[in-house]
Amino acid sequence: MEILFSHIPVDIRPEDLCQFVRNGLKTFGLPIGLPPIERCEILEVYDEETLESEYHGVVKFKDPRAAEQAMRKLRGKLLGGQYVRVREFYYRAPGDRRSYSGDLDDFVSVSPLNRRIPLDRRRPKLVTVKRTCAPAG
Repeated sequence: MEILFSHIPVDIRPEDLCQFVRNGLKTFGLPIGLPPIERCEILEVYDEETLESEYHGVVKFKDPRAAEQAMRKLRGKLLGGQYVRVREFYYRAPGDRRSYSGDLDDFVSVSPLNRRIPLDRRRPKLVTVKRTCAPAG
C-alpha cells in the first residue's frame, strides 16, 4: 500500500521523508522488528503552463496496517515546518477520471455553469520528476 504526503516543502529529500515516517511510527508503537517502508519517493510536479512546481511524497509500505497507521498518526504533523496532508495514493492513467462517492447522476445533471468543481480538473501540461530512496533496514 502507498500513501501520499501532498504539498510538502521543496527542500525535503526522500531520506527525510523516510525518517519522518519511521520516527512517527516508532513514536506510536509499531512493532520494532517490522521494517514497514519499502520505498520513498519525492514527486516534483511541474506545470508547463503556470511554470510552477509542487512537491509530493509517496511512501510504499510492505504492510498495509503500517500504512493505515501512518496515515492516521502523521496527518497534520509538521514536516520541514509545514503541516502534512496524508491520504492513500492511487495510480491513474492519463484518461482516468476521478472517482466520486455519491449519486453521480445528480452530480452530472447540474448545469456546467452552476457546478462549483468541473468534472475534469486535470492540468494538461504537467511533467513529473521522481527522486527515489529505498531505505536501508
